[in-house]
Amino acid sequence: MAHTNVLIYGGDGRISRTGVLPERAEVIPSTRHGGNGSVRRAVARIRGGACEGVILLTRWLGHSAFHALKAACRKAGIPCIPVYGGQGAVTRALEALTEGVTRG
Repeated sequence: MAHTNVLIYGGDGRISRTGVLPERAEVIPSTRHGGNGSVRRAVARIRGGACEGVILLTRWLGHSAFHALKAACRKAGIPCIPVYGGQGAVTRALEALTEGVTRG
């Protein structure tokens, strides 16, 4: 199953300017960079069926945000791939979503 609607949560949003993301990827910066509502916004997108897979940039993510997003993905039945790293790790996670691989 190809995942074209991907939500990437965490960091400061710079990943959106790297050129590695698919056209229909959405980046929501972590609370520190995206404001206090960023976790709520991401959970709402997941619950609303706006994405088919989630990548969590754990290097820039608090424990409560991680658990809230992971739980939302589990309830929605969509893959959630936590990554620690930058562009290369995100590229590998995108490839895993494209191949239908679920980790985490």
